[in-house]
Amino acid sequence: MYNIELENKLFDYLIDLLSNEKEEYFDIDDCLIDLEKLKDNILNSVKKENDYIKFKLTIENKLDLMQYVEDKQFLIGFVNQEYLNEDGKKLQLIYDELYFQSVEQI
Repeated sequence: MYNIELENKLFDYLIDLLSNEKEEYFDIDDCLIDLEKLKDNILNSVKKENDYIKFKLTIENKLDLMQYVEDKQFLIGFVNQEYLNEDGKKLQLIYDELYFQSVEQI
């Protein structure tokens, strides 16, 4: 189990993305990711502390979430091939937090 901590604004952005996604999400590798279940798992473990939200992820959920964030950045995150737009910057911050906080716990 991984304990993840995100700033409120990044957490809200992530949950908004997950909430507005279609029911079935296939990642770029055509693997089905159940985003509703993923979102529910995140929301069921939320603890608010000051300007941060803490939540828990299983290894499977972490990998699915990282894949989803990476796919979304690829789809909506660039002004052109070289420059991240505002969504891309937020997605990059979320991905970095998921990655680095996961590495520390291994």
